[in-house]
Amino acid sequence: MVTICLTVSFISAGLHLGQGPQDDEFDHAISEEMRRHKIPSIATCIVRDDAIVWQRAYGYADLETKKAATMDTVYFVASLSKLVAGVAAMQLHEKGILAIDADINEYLPFRVRHPAHPEERITARMLLTHRSGLAWPLGHEYPEFYKVYPGDSAPPLGSWLRDTLIPGGSRYDSRIWENWAPGERQEYSNPGAALLGYVLERASGVDYADYCRKNIFEPLGMSNTSFRLRSIDAAKLAQPYDRDLTPAGHFGVPFYPSTTLRTSVSEFACFLIAIMNGGQFRGARILSNDSVEEILRMQNPGSMSGLLWWKYEGGWYGGQGGFRGSSTFAGFHKTRKTGIVIFSNRSESNEFYPPAGRIHELVVEQAAILAARE
Repeated sequence: MVTICLTVSFISAGLHLGQGPQDDEFDHAISEEMRRHKIPSIATCIVRDDAIVWQRAYGYADLETKKAATMDTVYFVASLSKLVAGVAAMQLHEKGILAIDADINEYLPFRVRHPAHPEERITARMLLTHRSGLAWPLGHEYPEFYKVYPGDSAPPLGSWLRDTLIPGGSRYDSRIWENWAPGERQEYSNPGAALLGYVLERASGVDYADYCRKNIFEPLGMSNTSFRLRSIDAAKLAQPYDRDLTPAGHFGVPFYPSTTLRTSVSEFACFLIAIMNGGQFRGARILSNDSVEEILRMQNPGSMSGLLWWKYEGGWYGGQGGFRGSSTFAGFHKTRKTGIVIFSNRSESNEFYPPAGRIHELVVEQAAILAARE
């Protein structure tokens, strides 16, 4: 474990804006939160229209080497990965390759049905809205599910899903399924999002990670964004840390479409801007405006859930992530055309999440200040 008195350093850059007294106050407030909660680093930005208009990086991407965090530091973003799956699904739906309301078994090489409700089909829309009947599951309920593997050595997605979801499989545990039938209710599900990724892979005929690279990341200029560690510039990686500041290392999981995307604030901002602007970013269109509207439309009454995108209070849309060595949030205000991205290399901390997370609150306040200056 790295023992360190966490002295916060920061690198800041304002695009189109100069440093002002409000920025100094923000820096001080963030530094206090980092000290209080033992946060190694934070990188954050605010976007307006089609550009980053304000950005900050604080602390260390690696505590042991004192490598400072920057806007190009690559973070493990956990469940923000699911926002990409929502876009990939709607791309294939637009092309007529994926029917999101069809039985997923039309695309899979093995049959997936809820063991207790085999008569009920599961659709991609159910996976996109956490209504498939697959459980979360929580770590204490099913610790084997959250086993991590060094580097990119996790078992292949397809074989892992077959062994995990189907009774009789070598990894099967009945707790992977809820008691209720598909479509009956909503329950956030990591294996559900992973299964969706595999459905997209089989429908497109392209490895899911490669599909996202070719059809989402490359068109948006996100050259150092990937689900695979081998595709990332290792010199830019942030070291993930557990809550006690023990290095978590660089790892993968079999259910990777749910959680293992690695990217920087500066690159993920391009993705966020594209969705905020109806599917396009600086001449590159990754989705139609109609598909974006469907992603953001609340699919389950009262749940604030779109297609793997969430609606937050105050008119914000986006998502959040938390896992070993990762606390992240990204979202935009639909009418104000303003978005924020916040990444950190500390294990899941509520300080980064709405509605009450102080770090999230500070960045939203800063966005309001910037808007008032214009």
